[in-house]
Amino acid sequence: MSGSGIRRRAFTLVELLVVIAIIAVLIAILLPALGAAREQANSAKCLSNLRQIGQAMNMYAVENNGWGVPGFIRKNPAGGRGEETWFTILTVRKYVKGVPSILDSIPPQGGDATPGDTAWNAVDSPGESVFRCPSGADHVYSFTADPGITSKLDGRNSWGWRRQSLLNEKLSDTQKHAPMVDCWYAGGDAALPGGDGCDEGDRHFGRAWLPQAQEDRRAACASGGAE
Repeated sequence: MSGSGIRRRAFTLVELLVVIAIIAVLIAILLPALGAAREQANSAKCLSNLRQIGQAMNMYAVENNGWGVPGFIRKNPAGGRGEETWFTILTVRKYVKGVPSILDSIPPQGGDATPGDTAWNAVDSPGESVFRCPSGADHVYSFTADPGITSKLDGRNSWGWRRQSLLNEKLSDTQKHAPMVDCWYAGGDAALPGGDGCDEGDRHFGRAWLPQAQEDRRAACASGGAE
């Protein structure tokens, strides 16, 4: 038979629908598996983050006579953006390396009322670090703009917390240059009730970290209240 006598048969509507249905079934089968694989990869990365954080905390304790890294330290005089927290301490003291400052991606702008305000108020979090939860939402919690967290199941628990180191004694210089760090693994003073400087958590300061502020705080606690 010559080539001109070959008849080409097109798909019928029924056959086309059957093919589409098969593809849909395959997608439905594969998607959960792909999601599980992605979550497994996130879990592995999270465990790696926690291992590095744990090693950093252990190094801090070894170098500070067994004292654990403080949850937060309130600087005297007051000022700045949040308290010095365990993750800013580990970053500034180089126990954890390679942590990007938000100011690296969003430098101070000319219109900032306080140097670094644009970076401090940014909703998303640029860069990757050991403090970022792979499954966390790319959103940083704001005490002034966001509603309060109501329970452990609240989706806002998947957001990050932003703090800026207050190590530098010149506050305006600190706000312009000091590391501004986001963390998804427990936010600064969130675990410390009251936050008045005199609860049990506040007393457990690392001896080598801002020792004068530590002694001032102990004296205030002994007299019955925070300064």
